[in-house]
Amino acid sequence: MKRIVSLLSLCALACTTLVNAQDTQDKRVYNPVIGSQNQQGTYVLRNDDFNNRVLPFVAVSEDDVYWKKEYKSVINLKVKKNQVLYYPTYPTRYRKSFADVVIGAAKNKEIKAYDDEYFGDELSVEKLQKRLFSIEKITRENWDTGEEETIIDTTQVLSSDIIEILVREEKFFDKKRSVLDQRIIGMAPVALVQNKETGEWEKQILFWFYYPEARQLLANSRVYNEYNSFQNMSMDELFLKRLYTSTYLKESNLQDRSIGDYNLSKRARLLEAERIKEELRNFEHDLWNY
Repeated sequence: MKRIVSLLSLCALACTTLVNAQDTQDKRVYNPVIGSQNQQGTYVLRNDDFNNRVLPFVAVSEDDVYWKKEYKSVINLKVKKNQVLYYPTYPTRYRKSFADVVIGAAKNKEIKAYDDEYFGDELSVEKLQKRLFSIEKITRENWDTGEEETIIDTTQVLSSDIIEILVREEKFFDKKRSVLDQRIIGMAPVALVQNKETGEWEKQILFWFYYPEARQLLANSRVYNEYNSFQNMSMDELFLKRLYTSTYLKESNLQDRSIGDYNLSKRARLLEAERIKEELRNFEHDLWNY
């Protein structure tokens, strides 16, 4: 009888320990410590320290490429569909704009910045800093006294000044997979900067960077999902799936000319860009036989 009572006591003690351990685990998972660093606003724990895996491109043999052309396009960040790359203008805890991500990475030497789209002339951090922030002395005439005076002019490029992204990419048809594929080669943030001599606002290319080198950085950078803000989407995923709208500026040709070189009016350039887009669509459609 005493042995039975002892066994029942041990079983009760084990059950109590298991319940307490389960309660402790539940509290640890579903009731995080509330504080300035851990507060999420809900009972949902979010993992901020993540390192997404970058999916490698499909290897394509040169013999399997039936057709290939190179294009240059521009992403207007003021267009509603592209505003996920423009906002937030100031970094938050969970998200940064495209400009903050790539400019910060170029400053910290996480990616290499180049002065041309063919990645020949690499920019030093000092040269990049001068493009982003500069202090100059300017001599001008005082309107009241008519005498010349020297003033200090400061120029600072903020992330909100980045209004466009130039994209250099190639499109090719892989006959082995029967797919018209496309790969981004490089990108360049374009800022709206005031010309000190004319006083007019002009577009300035800050730098180019090699896209395959920056894929891991963009894969760890989130963009806002307006349908479900808790569902993560990386910038690399957005670019690979072409979840943005752009306008063609150049198609590889014999004279190596851009659309603006032979079309002066804005309307003519836009119509030419639409012609290239329609030509690509028809080319892909004609490759299939029904």
